Amino acid sequence: MSEGIIIAVLGALVAVATSLLTQHVTLKKWETGEKSKIDADATVAITNASMSLIQPLREEIDSLRADNVKINEELDELRSELEKWKDWAERLANQIRDIGHEPVPMRPNRHR
Repeated sequence: MSEGIIIAVLGALVAVATSLLTQHVTLKKWETGEKSKIDADATVAITNASMSLIQPLREEIDSLRADNVKINEELDELRSELEKWKDWAERLANQIRDIGHEPVPMRPNRHR
């Protein structure tokens, strides 16, 4: 599982836990008759918890998107370079065949 997904799941779990805790505190205050303070406290608690969870996730998503763009650009460059190498190797092999010899076969990639 990617790091970004793990962070998002943990953020969601913390949000749910914070919400449950806020509801519990709200119910306790409700029982003691502090309704107006309950509403204000609950709103502030939920807002603070939500904002503290959202901002790091946004930053992580932005960072992952930037990394993804860089990786895709590098991949495109490598694919282009590979095509140039393949073309060069094919032309070289044809030159060798043209003078009456057989080129050395390509070895399979052992790094996979």
